[in-house]
Amino acid sequence: MIMRTAPILALTGAALILSACGSSSTAPVESASSGAGAVAGNVADCPEGPPARSPLSFGKIGQDGVVGGLYNDTGQPIYVTNGTETPTDNIETPCRLGPGKATFYSGSNLGGNDIELYLSAEDNSFNRAGTRVNMSDGIAFWPQVWVEGFSFRHPGWSREWNCTPDESKRVNISQGQSQSYDTYELGKLTVSRLDDNGSAAREYVGTDSSKVDDWARIDVRISRLGGCS
Repeated sequence: MIMRTAPILALTGAALILSACGSSSTAPVESASSGAGAVAGNVADCPEGPPARSPLSFGKIGQDGVVGGLYNDTGQPIYVTNGTETPTDNIETPCRLGPGKATFYSGSNLGGNDIELYLSAEDNSFNRAGTRVNMSDGIAFWPQVWVEGFSFRHPGWSREWNCTPDESKRVNISQGQSQSYDTYELGKLTVSRLDDNGSAAREYVGTDSSKVDDWARIDVRISRLGGCS
């Protein structure tokens, strides 16, 4: 990944095309110690890190990716899932992040997909709403973020999404820059890109491989969840 210093630019209507770089190694990002901590009810606590661990560690280190921290300033528990690799499965397996707590994530842009974090006050796998944070870092593009509200309900076995994805909300983000949001639909949160740091990236991923040294570091701090109807 080439160091980039240009300002944040909005991208409208463009489909994101990401290409993998580096080795085609199939070593997984997930740390060998993949436990997600104590179980609160039927939902495990999100692991405190670093390194990132399941369910917030995904992808392969031979591809470009993103690492970072997720900070819960909402004053209530939030339930976190990732929909990066197989949304129809992973989105229904949340971990619980307590108020004032932090967890860490790491993921590569597997198959050109965004890294997707779903944040909700509901632990119900079939009826959830909240804020979705999408992130990407591909060789052909700047690191990007895209935040939107989400809501889905399961009538029987089919999922109905009540929010229409809007690609115009995708923005480029440079090192040292932050993007803040404060609307009913998106919630209130700040997404900050930190300076690239190979040592920090390796710590977040839980690897000694230099293949993650250029991964973007993007922190997410949320103080109010969004949603739509």
